[in-house]
Order: sequence, then C-alpha cells, then structure tokens
Amino acid sequence: MTLQSTQTSLPLKYRPQKLADLIGQPYVQKTLSNAIRTQRIPPALLFVGSKGTGKTSTARIVAKSLNCLVGRPTLSPCGQCESCRKIELGIDIDVTEIDAASNTGVDDARELIQRIQIKPMHGDYRIVIIDEAHQLSVAAQNCLLKTFEEPPSHIVFILCTTDGHKLLGTITDRCMKFHFHPLSVETIVAHLRQIAEQETINITEGALREIARASAGGPRNAINLLDTVFLSGEAITEATVADAVGDVTGKDLIEILHALHQKDRIALLIKAQQLIDNGKYPSLIVEGLMGALRDLLLILTTGEQAFTFLSTAISPGDFQALEHQWNAEQISKILDHLYQRETQIRYTSNIRLWLEVTLLGLIPGSPSQTNSHPIEKPLNLEKLWDDVIQAIRPESRPLLENVKLIKLNSTATLKIPAQQQEILQAKIAPLTKTIARISKIPDISVILEPCVSTPTGN
Repeated sequence: MTLQSTQTSLPLKYRPQKLADLIGQPYVQKTLSNAIRTQRIPPALLFVGSKGTGKTSTARIVAKSLNCLVGRPTLSPCGQCESCRKIELGIDIDVTEIDAASNTGVDDARELIQRIQIKPMHGDYRIVIIDEAHQLSVAAQNCLLKTFEEPPSHIVFILCTTDGHKLLGTITDRCMKFHFHPLSVETIVAHLRQIAEQETINITEGALREIARASAGGPRNAINLLDTVFLSGEAITEATVADAVGDVTGKDLIEILHALHQKDRIALLIKAQQLIDNGKYPSLIVEGLMGALRDLLLILTTGEQAFTFLSTAISPGDFQALEHQWNAEQISKILDHLYQRETQIRYTSNIRLWLEVTLLGLIPGSPSQTNSHPIEKPLNLEKLWDDVIQAIRPESRPLLENVKLIKLNSTATLKIPAQQQEILQAKIAPLTKTIARISKIPDISVILEPCVSTPTGN
C-alpha cells in the first residue's frame, strides 16, 4: 500500500490503492483481478453494499488499473503517473465521477451519453463511476438503458449503490454484480491493530473492539473513528471511544445488569441519571443493553463457542461472572420488554422519564414486566411519520405530504385527503411494510381515514 505524508488523515493514508489492498472482500478481489489479468473487462459493473465497505475506492482502483500510463491493464497501478494521480483526485478527463443524488434527471443522463461518445484522451477506456446510483430517476435510468444495451467498446460503467434493488432490473441485468459485505468485528480489529502499530497509537484491545463494533462493518467508518480518537492526544481506552460515539461502555452495561439482578432500583435510577448527564442517548443505552443481553443469552445457550460472536465491548471474563446470575427465560422476558419499549423511548418527548420507567420495568418480577397489556405511552407521532416519509422512495414522498399519522398501537391510523384514498389504497402494502419497519411493530395494520379537507398540523 502506498502511504502518503504523515500529515494525511488516516482514512486517506490507508485507503486501498490496488485490489490486493482490499480488506475482507475476497470474492470481489479475486474476480476483478482475474477480469483485469485476462483483459475480459465487462462494460458495466455494479457494486452493491453498505456504506464504508469500499465500493467507491474499488471503482477508482479499477479505473487506475485500466488506465495507468506505466502499464495497462495492470493489477498494480503505479499511483504516480498523471492518470493515476488525477483519478485519485477525481479530475481525470477519461474518468467521470457522478454523484447521482445531485445529477438525477433525464437532462443529466443525456449530457452523460453525449460525453461518453468521445474516445478516451490518454487511457484505453473512458470510465464512468456513478455513486449512489439508486438515486437516478426512473426516467434517467431508461434514458441510459440503450447505452447499457449497446455500449461503445471504450466505455466501462461502474455503478455504486447501497440500495441495488432500487435500480431498474433492465439496468442491473446488464451489469456484472459484486456485493460488498460488512466486515466482521475480528477482521476490522486486525486491520486497526496493524494501523495502530504503524502509527504508534497507544490504544487498548477493548478500544479496538469498541471501534470495530461501532463501525457497523465498514472499514472506512472504523478508520475515521480511530483517526478521531487519535486526535484526542491521550491513551485510547474503551471509555474514550464510547465518549466519541456517544455509546455506553461495557462497564456501564455490567453495572446495569448487576443492579437488575440485585433488584436495586436506586442504583438503576442513579446509573440512568449519570448516563444521560454524560450525554448518552437513551435509545443507545437501550440498544447497548439489548446487545449485552443478546450476548449473555448466547453464552448461556451455546457456551464458550459464543465468544466469537459477541457484539458488545463486555469481555468474555465479565460475561462469565454474570452467567450464574441469569437464566435464558429471564433474559428472553427482559429482551421482549425492551423491544416493546424501544420505539416509545425513541419517539417520546420525555426521554429521561421513559428510560427510567423502562429500566425499572426490567427488574425480574416487576408489575410492568408481567403485564401482558402494557400501558400505552404517548409517542411523538409527528417525528415517527417524518421518519416513515424519509424511508420511502423520493418520488413517492409528495403523495404523503398531506397525510397525517393520528394514532399508533397495533394499528396505524392515517388521516388522508378523500381524493387520495384510491391511490393510497393501491400502495397500502409497501406503506404498511415501511411503517412496521420504522415503528418496530411487525404485525401492524394500516387504516385510512378520509377527510373532506386537507389535514392540518392540529
């Protein structure tokens, strides 16, 4: 890997420069290497995967491998020639990078089609990298379809997207697809440990695991976070990382679990107050506790084999100390209780109150835990509905502008303009699925309540 100056940020310094540098994507690495080695370059590539898994970096590596002036195609682009340096900076005349989020229309697609008819100036290929390709409008995708069906011999399209299913099937069917998988915690920890050694970063093993866990499988996210905590200028511990991401530490989670086991309500309230006063979001506290209980349940049911699959920063030794305090039935009941309360904490306006109520309700044998019909708590329906609208396709959002969520329990009641009833009824299935995902009520149903006038904010 070619390293830049010591002043360069870690994400840029350790960005992969050739296919051999890719971390945790063996299929992508092997297949693309064979394609370049045998010069069987497909006219269109589709890179699908979650954020930070290396899609855009790999697209630039492919571009450099195909157009490196020292020798092309090559598996080891020099990184020093004019073509390699300009591709890395995003200013090469033969490589066009497009952000589909801001170039989504038909006119943008037509302009691109005209541009790619021109032969490459320096390299063998004119390469078009379309980032967030799923943001292209349907009309723009249809406009590009003819070019995908009969591409010029000098063109290579590389589509990068986090949501491949939003692209037209007629487009994806003409691409060679590559799935970029989230990396395991162990793979990210090993990569971060190597960087820490090269940069002489003083960091504990627990902090490395906490960074890996917080990065959600994305090496870019992990290196960004390592760079952030490195700038603190102190020895990096688990607590340092937790403060940086607003997460709770393994020590915090152990204290909560001990207080629950001992039925110490005062200790729970004090801990909740400490965490909130330290800037911890109640939703993250609940998520961390659910993760710790999930890990503990795995250990109770599968033994030491579960240590490979732990998702929290609690050490195996600490978990072993907790084993004799809990059984699987208790943990399952608490997880069920947390699942029911998670949405209420996320959308209620009085988060401190409901965090305290939720934690007290976790004590084994408490009335709220044994109540099969929990008291309905006030939710911020307006915020939840905004989240639903943001989760649907952009072209469908105008349809919901005058729709209001007025009630939510096992059923979501929507107040709608009477003239929109027929069209909304036709879209009830995907709308119900989105509401279920956002509200975390899996078996929810949706009722449309027409009104003569447009619903107001009251």
